[in-house]
This record gives sequence, C-alpha cells and structure tokens, in this order.
Amino acid sequence: MQNISKFLKISLLILLLTSATGCSLKKSTNTTNTQNTGTSAPQANELTNQDSKTVQAKTLDDLLKAKTAAQTWESNATFYAYNFKVPQDFNPKAIEQTFVFGSPSQTDYWWTYTIDPQGKTVRAIVYKEDYLGKDLQTISEQYWKISYPQALQIAEANGGLTFRSQNPETLVTLTLEQTQPKNWAWYIIVYQAASTNKTIRISANDGKIYDDQGNLQTTIQ
Repeated sequence: MQNISKFLKISLLILLLTSATGCSLKKSTNTTNTQNTGTSAPQANELTNQDSKTVQAKTLDDLLKAKTAAQTWESNATFYAYNFKVPQDFNPKAIEQTFVFGSPSQTDYWWTYTIDPQGKTVRAIVYKEDYLGKDLQTISEQYWKISYPQALQIAEANGGLTFRSQNPETLVTLTLEQTQPKNWAWYIIVYQAASTNKTIRISANDGKIYDDQGNLQTTIQ
C-alpha cells in the first residue's frame, strides 16, 4: 500500500508539472501571437476606401465656405479648380486642400482658399501663370459627380500603383479643373518621380479615363 500511495503521489506531481508547463507554453504562444499582430503603415487604400458620399459632402461643404470667403475678394468670383498634393503616406487626415477662384475683374490672378488638416485657412492671390495657368474654365458643378477618393482609386487601378511601385519617391498631385479637351470637368492626377511622370485624366462626371485628345481609354474600375 505504501508503494501504491507513493506511486500515486509521484504521478500526481508529474501531472501537475505537465499541466503547469502546458499553460506556460500556451500563454507564451498567445503572447507571441499578440506581439506579431500589428497595423501596417498607411497605404493608398486608407485614402481611396473612404466613404465616397461622406467625403464628397464634406468637400462641397468646404467649397461653400470658400465661395463665401471669395466674395470678399471679388463679388463676381467663381470656382475654377480644386487641388491638393496627396500625402506620401496616403493619410486622408493629412490632406491640405485648395479651392481656386477667378474673376473677370482680375484677369491675371487667381484667388485661393486653402484648408489645412487642422481646419485652419489661408487666403492668397497668385499669378495665373505661376499656378495652373490661364486656360481654365469655370467648373460646371452639376457634372462633378465623382469624389476624389473614387478618382484616386481609379488612377491607382489604371497604372498609378504600378508607377509608384517602380518609383518609390513618387509625388502625387490631384487637380479638379475644367479644360480642353471637350471643355469637361476633369480630375488630372499626376504621378511625378525624379526623372519621369505619369498623368491620368479622369472624367469628373462618370469616372472614365481619357487621353489628352479626349479619346476614351480602357478603364479598370
């Protein structure tokens, strides 16, 4: 009986040690898994996957504020362009957007209204020749149906992402403007690298891509 009792005690001790070791390993494994789980640096989809309706509504609300402010410059000022440089980390919270206005009374100048990521505004008068040129037309807002996240998503799917992958230092600029060809409202998205660039022209009305002569191109949506 003493031998049996001694055997049971030893068996119980082994069982307790094994159980404790298993729990320790399990805890260690869980800890390791937790440490390996993290968020990657912001990619293009953090900007392009924003809710389109929400972004467009916010952009139009900001445009309304800009229009009101533009009246203090010239009472007949009208909306000519919308422009921003895409943050290199594609962080949607880091966009500094600029609304551009013109007036028949100011043939050589644009009036700009810039909103920084914190909501602060800066107003400026710039020579047309120094910024966007003189060939812009007043934007027909009824044809501005595509939001900027949609436009960027289309650009990325149609060569933009490939270009950035091949040229990691690429800077991306987005401009909404109404110009030739066709005198339509266009998103002009420029991918600028050190020694090369790529420009994608997207209709702000239907999201289709055209070349600089106005010819419809195959568009991956």
